[in-house]
Amino acid sequence: MRKESQKLFLDFFQEPEKSLRRQRPGIYSSHTFGENGKVCQIILLDTRYFRDELPKAKYAKDTKPKNIVGWYKPTKDTSKTILGDAQWKWLEKQLQQPADFRIIASSIQILAFEKGMENWGNVPHEQQRLFQLLKKHQANNTIGISGDVHFAELSKQDIGGYPFYDLTSSGMTHASPRWSKAKNTFRIGETFAKLNAGVIDIDWAEMTITLQVID
Repeated sequence: MRKESQKLFLDFFQEPEKSLRRQRPGIYSSHTFGENGKVCQIILLDTRYFRDELPKAKYAKDTKPKNIVGWYKPTKDTSKTILGDAQWKWLEKQLQQPADFRIIASSIQILAFEKGMENWGNVPHEQQRLFQLLKKHQANNTIGISGDVHFAELSKQDIGGYPFYDLTSSGMTHASPRWSKAKNTFRIGETFAKLNAGVIDIDWAEMTITLQVID
């Protein structure tokens, strides 16, 4: 029910009837704020509308690893997609727009992959495609934000000499201390498994970005 879900989403957020998001499949969009060396671009991805079915892991009774809290496993099928062709082409154009700082919003985690939950690591070739686009267009000063896992954490991975951060904030209504104990090789610091929200503070005078999770 992708079309029905898209309409419900756009109606709920009171998207204008003439909006481009009502004219095409998926709810992805981009928004730019500021000027004169203080331009922030926010790219909102749709990681569900076009996503192919993910393979699920099967375990014999009492053999499921303690670190696995979800039910997915990485695919080796390079025909599988997360974003779909149209959204990938759109994203590459967005990364070529002038901006001093970029935020890529993904509903699922971009870096963390070991929990068995829905994440970019389940489709490794799509994850690498994203990293290659960031390097190709020298989209420096870009961070990711994500959710979905019912706790908060910060992840960091070196992408060809560029430190890419993924701030995960979830959830505002549900939290899972058990899931927060799952392994994440790229995690910085501790997890936070209470109701939370994420905050991004941009200090243009000092050219610093502060990432926070608040209860």
